[in-house]
Amino acid sequence: MAYLELAQVPGMGAARRKTLLAACTSAIGAHSAPIAFLGALPGFSKAVASAIKAMPLETGRQTAEQAARLGAQVIIPGDPDYPVLLHHIPD
Repeated sequence: MAYLELAQVPGMGAARRKTLLAACTSAIGAHSAPIAFLGALPGFSKAVASAIKAMPLETGRQTAEQAARLGAQVIIPGDPDYPVLLHHIPD
């Protein structure tokens, strides 16, 4: 659910998400990291760091529930069903 939360942070694109997850090793770790740490990452500003901290983890759960109500399955990188070829698309 934390990955879905990060995906909705304003200003958080694929490149920043990749940097963030490399530095924090997980989406929950990224959400738990101090603002000063986040703001010091390459390509991050204090505004983006603040936006990460301001986005409730609940947002990810709500997104997953909305998808389920529509009959959709949410698949994120690392899931067993995530298509292998998608890992090779450049950011």
